[in-house]
Amino acid sequence: MTTVPAEIPEPDRGAAAAAGDLVAELRSIRRRTRRLRRAYGFPLLVFGVLIAAAAPLYVQHEPHPGLSAGVSGPDPAWVQSFGGMVDGYRDSAPVTLAVFWLAAIAVGAAAMVLWYRRHARQTGVRSRVAPSILTWAAVSALVIGLPLFGRNWFISELGWNASYRGTLALLVIGLGLCVLAATERSLFLAVTALAFCATAVYSMLGDPENTVFRVLSWCGVRDDQMPYTLAPMAAVLFPAAVLLIGAAVAAGPPHLPKRKSAAR
Repeated sequence: MTTVPAEIPEPDRGAAAAAGDLVAELRSIRRRTRRLRRAYGFPLLVFGVLIAAAAPLYVQHEPHPGLSAGVSGPDPAWVQSFGGMVDGYRDSAPVTLAVFWLAAIAVGAAAMVLWYRRHARQTGVRSRVAPSILTWAAVSALVIGLPLFGRNWFISELGWNASYRGTLALLVIGLGLCVLAATERSLFLAVTALAFCATAVYSMLGDPENTVFRVLSWCGVRDDQMPYTLAPMAAVLFPAAVLLIGAAVAAGPPHLPKRKSAAR
């Protein structure tokens, strides 16, 4: 008995096209959801403004560079951590800087939480901000508590230089922004946060005011005309500029494709 071979069914091209359209639609929804979730322009703006507001606290009395500044007395550990140890020629005492930075971190974190909650109500997409808040709280507590267990951290060269100028809080803020970039999965925010951290490290360990003097010298400003009392503000204005520029770039709302009206 001869068997008739079964016919092999042809592939359903319509089903394959429908599956391809479904995959493309899912990818489009995922990209749209990511764009809706990202609302980091406002946190960058808030922290940029708060950091720039600290600039007047770094104005100095002494108009001549190169003179040794006085070191603060036996301030509490939390003051030395966030307020620095230079108060001989600076208008503001270390305790003033310490209080300002702790308040700035708290205000910036609270503003970010409220902003993301509002954004979630408007878009229906919720972002995780708890990791950034926990990072700021944990690192701040570590910076405050570490000297309580041993003053040797300040005696070491790295610890002394990091807290000497009173700009250690910049790095604390930067670490929280890096965590936010990871939760947002945003390459732009990651680049902005890393650039801010690099500028913060330069403000801690370098001499930002020398950069100001060098640029002004290239512009033809004489030594006796240099803004020696105002130049130390560069330690916070440079990092603030990074965040403000990042906020300006990220300020535009996400452009979503318009939905096609259903044909009647």
